[in-house]
Amino acid sequence: MDASTLFIALLALVNLPIPSCGYPLSTDKRWIRDDATGQRVKLACVNWPGHQETMLPEGLHKAPLANIVSNIKKLGFNCVRLTYATNMFTIDDTTTAMKNLESLGLRGAISGFNMYNPTLLEATVARVQSAVIDELGSQGLMVILDNHVSEPKPCCRDNDGNGFWGDTYFDPKEWMRALSMVAIRYSGTPAVVGLSLRNELRGPNQNWTAWIENVETGVDLITQFNTNALIIVSGLNYDHDLQYFQNKTLCTNAQNKLVYEVHRYSFTNPNPAFGDQNIWLNQSLNDACDQMTQDMEQKVGFLLKGNNTSGPVFVSEFGVDETGANAADNDYLPCLMSYLVENDLDWGLWGLQGSYYYREEEIDPVEPYGILNANWTAVKNPEFVNKLHFIQRKIQDPYSNKTGYLIMYHPLSGKCATVNNSKVYLGDCFNTTKWYYQGIWFPLGILNTRLCLRAVGDGSPVVITDHCRRMTWQFFTKSQNQISMRDDKGLDLCLDWDTSTSQKVVTKKCISAAGNSTNPQSQWFKLVPSNIW
Repeated sequence: MDASTLFIALLALVNLPIPSCGYPLSTDKRWIRDDATGQRVKLACVNWPGHQETMLPEGLHKAPLANIVSNIKKLGFNCVRLTYATNMFTIDDTTTAMKNLESLGLRGAISGFNMYNPTLLEATVARVQSAVIDELGSQGLMVILDNHVSEPKPCCRDNDGNGFWGDTYFDPKEWMRALSMVAIRYSGTPAVVGLSLRNELRGPNQNWTAWIENVETGVDLITQFNTNALIIVSGLNYDHDLQYFQNKTLCTNAQNKLVYEVHRYSFTNPNPAFGDQNIWLNQSLNDACDQMTQDMEQKVGFLLKGNNTSGPVFVSEFGVDETGANAADNDYLPCLMSYLVENDLDWGLWGLQGSYYYREEEIDPVEPYGILNANWTAVKNPEFVNKLHFIQRKIQDPYSNKTGYLIMYHPLSGKCATVNNSKVYLGDCFNTTKWYYQGIWFPLGILNTRLCLRAVGDGSPVVITDHCRRMTWQFFTKSQNQISMRDDKGLDLCLDWDTSTSQKVVTKKCISAAGNSTNPQSQWFKLVPSNIW
């Protein structure tokens, strides 16, 4: 680092936020753990954008800061991925919230600030960020600071000039200055448990050679000024591809601090040869889910396998149109939830914001992917929020001494298969039946009993029996989302959610992949390893 970069970085020490709560975290193979207790910590985050034209965390004109943070916590999140733009720290550190809002003609937002957060209106944009972090910390939430873009603007496009080192607005030296300033500024803030290098690297200039050089430089730079924070590393192609780590590691000074991030949406294309074709709208859902699962395994899943290149995988962005209007999103979500649950991944939902101050020349636009409504007063889709509750909790604990078992998770409903009076229903995943399964052609049984599942017939409720010798089950799809048993007539019957009875689990003729347009997701059940309860 040159002298000017170091000088600018040290200026950040002037306005260090007051330490609130939090703890240093580190990594242990594929897990994140609390240094103080040695226990696993699972990141269940929501994204809170602060990287756009105003350079302010969204929504401060809609509700008091303390209320927004309180609602995040009430929704079950333990972490916020707070985004920022490089220019916020490198262009003009005297820019205030008022000045930025006035420059964009946002009189309504100024009025809202005066009503809900008046003390922040004359604060610099950096100080507003610090105030948000202080409040998050005071209410017990962790913060991941994400270097989202260089020029403050919406993200992301291939040719927006923000995609890769050397692009029009992505100057490597300026980026290093911002990283160092942020690392120093929050080195004494326990709530800030992680710092990302850069969001969604992309575009025609991306390449692994420049990626390696800049990532290693960025990691060492953060480590030089902040030894407590996790360092979040993204790959290429919009945080989709981490294949570099299949047989290589980074040469850095970071010890047990590297976390690897990936993004996944319905429009994430696993095969660029198909152009913009959405896999969820152009083939059977079983095929689409198999394809997405295999792609994630190839691009990032190897990091979970426990070899020398293993490390925590943080799905730092996923999300859906929460109005329910996007068919591809609706179909993709159960598949992704199945993958998140099976691997018990750390994650971050996009996003918190029900609206923006200003976005692409529009004032106060609504965000369909936001968990809050446009007024920031309530959640947009309570049913979707309920589906998050299971993945907000730890499902696997590498430090637990409890006996392992399986949970039968139903991703479409977000519930789990539970036995009640010899019948099986979908219910609360936290008080669910513990199952065991030894593999193909073995019974699917209740742990520590002689009882197992039996398929009676097409459309009939699945029952519990103690005659398990011939009650053999197998997976019906590559992604192992359908669980089937062959009846005496040679018909493959799959577990199915009987929506007409709300919660009952039945068996029905398996919906196959090839040439079948019928939605199979009511038949998707995932056997998930756990050792928590």
